[in-house]
Amino acid sequence: MSHPDRRGGRTLRAVLIALLILFWSGVMYPLSMLPVGAPADTVPLFLTGAIVAPKALVLIVVGLVFTVLVIALWAISERLVHSSEDVEALNSWLDAASYSEYLAIRVANGVPL
Repeated sequence: MSHPDRRGGRTLRAVLIALLILFWSGVMYPLSMLPVGAPADTVPLFLTGAIVAPKALVLIVVGLVFTVLVIALWAISERLVHSSEDVEALNSWLDAASYSEYLAIRVANGVPL
């Protein structure tokens, strides 16, 4: 038996990429358009009011956490792929005759298991 194709892994990667695109373009971008403000005297010169505003900080944290979770799922899915050698070794267990001499004789005689 040949090893299974890797379409599942490609599909999962495509879904994760689509999820990130949908999240950032459909959730975070519209939420970033909400009006936020901070008092001008509390903002350092190199920062704008939109970056230090509490609403913006929540959006940044939520966006980063979600992105890190998707990247972690991607990494986990990459580690769960078996090598073709492992799959071939596991395929040897599909033959009932490899379990015992009794089953090997039954298979050789055409007796259903």
